[in-house]
Order: sequence, then C-alpha cells, then structure tokens
Amino acid sequence: MNLSIDREVMRWFDSLFQSQNDVISINNFICKLDDYDKSMIGGKVISLGKYSTNYWKLEFNISDSYLLRLKKNVHPLFNEYIYEELTLYNDDNMFTTINRFVIRVFNIVADYEYDVREGAYYINYNRYFVDICRGISHGDVIKLDYDVLMLVNSDNNIVFFNDENTIKLNLRFDTEMGEDILDSLLDLRKSIITSKIY
Repeated sequence: MNLSIDREVMRWFDSLFQSQNDVISINNFICKLDDYDKSMIGGKVISLGKYSTNYWKLEFNISDSYLLRLKKNVHPLFNEYIYEELTLYNDDNMFTTINRFVIRVFNIVADYEYDVREGAYYINYNRYFVDICRGISHGDVIKLDYDVLMLVNSDNNIVFFNDENTIKLNLRFDTEMGEDILDSLLDLRKSIITSKIY
C-alpha cells in the first residue's frame, strides 16, 4: 500500500484562480492565496487547512510569473480556464513535488500499516523519528532527511519544510487533551491522503 495526496485537492487550488478570490471554502476546507511570506522563498503562498480543526495546514509557494500565467488563463467573464492544460491540477511537476514532500513527512514520522488479522489500520511512531527527536528543544531545527527539515515551535506545534523553504506542513495538537503529532497525521490522512494498493 502506498499513500498519496488525493489529486482532486489540486482542483481546489485551481478554484482559487477560477473564483478570482484570495480565499475560498470547499466543504470543510479553506484554501487561501496569501501575499509573499517572509519565511518562504519568493512568490505567493497557497495554503490549505480545515475549518473544524487546526491539526494541520499545508502551504506551498508559487512564483509570480507562474501565478500570472494561471490568472491569465482564467476567462474574465466565465471564470473558466481558457487552456485546460495550464492548471495546477494538470501540473504533474507541482503535484509530484507537493505529494512527495507530504508523504515523505508522513512516512518519516509514522508507521501506518494494515493488520490483516484485525482488519484495521494502525499508526505508530517510526523508530527513526523517535531516535532523532531525543533531546530536542523548542526552536531546534533538525534535518530529517535530504529534503525534510523540522522546526519544533512548541509542545503543541511542529513545522516541517523543505530545503528551499517552498513547502511547509504545519502540525498542531493539544497536549493537555492527551494529543500528539499522530493525531495531526491521522486527521491529515483522513482529510486529503488516499491509499493506493498495487
């Protein structure tokens, strides 16, 4: 079993441009197009999160030139794409980059397996992640692999980002309620990650 972001999520990002708004809501999700974020490199930032929880927020930036191409591709009267091939949904490179990062974070932090006897999925911490996190403190930045870094903001908030600082996955949880990072990953899994069985 392989995990993957649901490709349909990319259509939600496209809806930002088709609606010609900076914020849209789809079901229980909210997509935003924000101005340049000084902690991220260049361009604008697209973010995705949920209304009902703040367990996770996914952010990635796009260059000003790419943003302009996407906006120019939307018909000014009909709010439809003029050239269907020029959309975030159809941008295989963008999808692959975002998907690879999110799934890599998921797999670094957690072991997610199906138990045939029990007929259920189980999630637990990856031993590598537990070992690498021994003795870390707030404000520490740790390189987890060649393109995933982790910033421990607080007991309730951890941010993962890539080397270029163009993608972030912000995970939040309430330790006072007995939650941990696995609760954030489970919500992310249920929200936008699908299973591919080969």
